Amino acid sequence: MKINIYPIKSDLKHDELEKRTLSFLEEIMEGTDLELRIVNLSELYQDCSASFILVQSGGSEGKFLELFSKFKAPINILTYGSNNSLAASIEILSYLKKNGVEGEILHGSKEYIVKRIKEIATSRTIGIIGKPSDWLISSTVNVQELKKRFNIDIKFIETKELIDEYNKIEDEKVADKTLFNPKEKLKAYKLLQAFDFLVEKYELNGLTVRCFDLLNTACTTSCLALAKLNDRGIISSCEGDVPALITMMVVKEITEQVSFQANPSIIDVDDNTMILAHCTVPLSMCKSYSYDTHFESGIGLGIKGEIPEGKATIIKIGSDLNHYFLSEADILENQDDRSKCRTQIKLRLKESVTYFLTNPQGNHHIVLLGDHTKELEAYLNSKGLSRVR
Repeated sequence: MKINIYPIKSDLKHDELEKRTLSFLEEIMEGTDLELRIVNLSELYQDCSASFILVQSGGSEGKFLELFSKFKAPINILTYGSNNSLAASIEILSYLKKNGVEGEILHGSKEYIVKRIKEIATSRTIGIIGKPSDWLISSTVNVQELKKRFNIDIKFIETKELIDEYNKIEDEKVADKTLFNPKEKLKAYKLLQAFDFLVEKYELNGLTVRCFDLLNTACTTSCLALAKLNDRGIISSCEGDVPALITMMVVKEITEQVSFQANPSIIDVDDNTMILAHCTVPLSMCKSYSYDTHFESGIGLGIKGEIPEGKATIIKIGSDLNHYFLSEADILENQDDRSKCRTQIKLRLKESVTYFLTNPQGNHHIVLLGDHTKELEAYLNSKGLSRVR
């Protein structure tokens, strides 16, 4: 991974400064796949995964100001702290924030710096297949804000391309050979292979699909395909819900956990409990599962998963990408109610469930196993998001 570094310093004499800089960069690179290269200003944004300003000393603020118009936001600042470089970096970052320019200081342990460099340098692409479902009236996001906040690019894909690929797949060429060709499973796995084609074609790290359009075109549902994709690390949400997808991607990045996108179905304010349900869940989250029909349509293949009881986390990033809800929770039981989506869990939240009735960040919320509230809160706060309750 190639990282370009442009160093700045004051005009004062600094003994051993260049040696200190080279030692610092070599220490960061050691044992990693990072290649940190000191470059000229004209080369700063060329042939690299990311670009950083290296503040080498105190008094660099004036030099930075001279070159400010040459830098591209977000302006990420790397510094080692000696020679008053951290103090200068903080002054520079304060100037950026005052002028509405995104930036960040990378300073601390080698492990922290390497982690942040890789996060900043790793651009991800999500596919939006179709547009968000008509009822998700608050679930669109600003493309530029998404890139700025999370370094995620969007590829818009017509539903027709997915269906065309689905129709090309011959039944006998379905990859899973354990199906014994039951009709609905066959269609579900054909759809999975069609998704696989788009993932490879567009180099997607995640996707969301306007899945209800598939009912009349592929005559099946995407529940199983999305579950399988999530288990493979291609984070996927349904109904074209981009904020849900972003939340699930953050969960995977920070906790290495897959997660369950679900609808709030019933809320009990007095008991501070709620029931969440949906027809797709990553199979790896389940202690057992079976196949059923899709709830709303009564066709296709939905997943009835049994999720382990115990500690869990519920989270949702809002569509403005500025706010998020987060709560520790306990999964109390799985339920079996034919009037709801097929995977159903009852939870008791640590935060008040009145949030859903007064200030919800959209419909779908994301559940993952275990209490991961501290690391998720720290990450989202570092991105400038505010927690709502």
